[in-house]
Amino acid sequence: MKAENSESYANGTPDSSPKPKHKKMRIDPNEIARKAKVVLSALPAQFDAQTKRNPYAAVGIAFAVGAGAGIVLSSRVLRMVLASGLTYIATEVGKTYLRQALGDFEKTSSPRASA
Repeated sequence: MKAENSESYANGTPDSSPKPKHKKMRIDPNEIARKAKVVLSALPAQFDAQTKRNPYAAVGIAFAVGAGAGIVLSSRVLRMVLASGLTYIATEVGKTYLRQALGDFEKTSSPRASA
């Protein structure tokens, strides 16, 4: 019994046509960020027109956001993860603010220390 070639059709006839070689596409994160920025910057200006043009899409998006928020808030574990994440963010923002405030304070009080 012959071994089937991996390049054969399902009915057993060999595929004689050359296979196209696919080039791997490289994804440029900067290009994606630029496109996202353009789309998101135009979103507030076009929000009313988009919701009037696509009311079902707007309702679907609102439903998805509401369902996602409901799922997150109804689960104890997800609430804990959300609270931990928000606490971490608040702590880091507070630390950054205090570092800037203390840096400004040290700059204003430095002449007294050098005297």
